[in-house]
Amino acid sequence: MARVYQRKDIWYIDFQHKGRRIRKKVGKSKRMAEFALKDIEIKIVKDELGILRKEVKIDKFIEEHLSYIDKYKG
Repeated sequence: MARVYQRKDIWYIDFQHKGRRIRKKVGKSKRMAEFALKDIEIKIVKDELGILRKEVKIDKFIEEHLSYIDKYKG
């Protein structure tokens, strides 16, 4: 479960991703910490659904594409 918390006058976010607990300092605004946490949660869901784009170099893309063609051509 993700949460926002405060220590002294600094706000933090606390969440889990791929079995690891991650805590990050956001700043002095609770609202910004809440926005940062929502942003992280959205990115995690997109990654799990395979929606996020990943950077791939052209030579690696061509290699993967040719491998896919060889595997599935009739």
